[in-house]
Amino acid sequence: MFVINNNFKIYINIEYEKIIEKNYLINVISNIDDLFQFVVGNGYYKFTKHILNNSILNVNPRKNNNIIIYLAAEHGYYKIVKLLLKDGRIDLSSNSDIALRVAFINGHYKIVRYLVKDKTS
Repeated sequence: MFVINNNFKIYINIEYEKIIEKNYLINVISNIDDLFQFVVGNGYYKFTKHILNNSILNVNPRKNNNIIIYLAAEHGYYKIVKLLLKDGRIDLSSNSDIALRVAFINGHYKIVRYLVKDKTS
């Protein structure tokens, strides 16, 4: 369970083999932006989508120089990269194309093509 305040709680359902990460979430993450980084950085697409689409959570994908898109690109989470860019709150140019660079360095060429295409459109 992730508690935002006394009135709002998120119950996290993570696969059995990720039970250690579930405990980590409960004990370490203290705000919604940290939770969002954890979810994206571990490739949880459905949970990422839920957080983005929930106006009550008021998540900021641009926080910390768009680290969210960097994490998704670094780990090769193509569907999450697409989701984040379609959301419209990410500014790829704000961090000197670091998402594009890290995707290229890690061999995630499908993401590289998508980022280049998005940048030129």
